[in-house]
Amino acid sequence: MSTLVFLLPLLLVFGVFSWAPIVQSVVMSFQRTNLVGPVEFVGLDNFAQVLSDPLLWTAWRNTVWFAVLALLFGYPLPLLAALLISEVRHRKGLFSALAYLPVVIRPWSRCCCGSSSTTPV
Repeated sequence: MSTLVFLLPLLLVFGVFSWAPIVQSVVMSFQRTNLVGPVEFVGLDNFAQVLSDPLLWTAWRNTVWFAVLALLFGYPLPLLAALLISEVRHRKGLFSALAYLPVVIRPWSRCCCGSSSTTPV
């Protein structure tokens, strides 16, 4: 019983921030709304409209292509870079700084140039 009491806050937060948006999106998939006006229940009309869209397969193909590229370049390359940085003996700090440089450049340029957050850099 005490275990459940200790787990209750975790389960509550997990439910609110993980499951509630999922359930809400499933409910919204059966509605027509612009998030401002009144909600209209349309049933499966949204799904029929998506399946009859001629650009569906283009979007699907682009999504699969993006996922493949993200897996090919987004996983092995950073892993390889981390492995190289951890295994290098000389100038380890330099390589770590170079890896972290893209995170630092944008805020640093904003500070030096005095641009606002809405102005693209």
